[in-house]
Amino acid sequence: MGFILFIMAAGALAVSLIALIWLIFLASKKEINKNIIGYGFLLSIVSHLVIFLSFAAMGRYWVFAPILSHIKYLVFMPFLLSILMMSFKDERLAASNKITFLKIKNIRNIYKIILVSIIFSVIISCIVLQFYKDLLEYLGAKVHY
Repeated sequence: MGFILFIMAAGALAVSLIALIWLIFLASKKEINKNIIGYGFLLSIVSHLVIFLSFAAMGRYWVFAPILSHIKYLVFMPFLLSILMMSFKDERLAASNKITFLKIKNIRNIYKIILVSIIFSVIISCIVLQFYKDLLEYLGAKVHY
């Protein structure tokens, strides 16, 4: 199990580094503003709370579930979603796919918010996962191995 966790953590680190490089590139082009950073932070906090409260509501959780769910739902899935959003930022491609309900400007901002959220999620996860077991036990959730 340790090897699987190591591979997933290394993958999450690689994805977060790619997201950070994209954000640095976008910041150099002055495409990142305070609203995007604020919404990214808010998305990260809300995602952490949803995951934490879902474990607390279950009452019982597997010992590696918090780590695996943080990596899956806060790093990998948002990264794939941001890649999908980036493919729609070209107006010709979006028009050919008949995406009329989303404006191109909104798509550009959403994938930037998701990239910021990935970075904040990795930072928050490194801090919060140390106290996860104690917090969940305080709320009455039992860990099983």
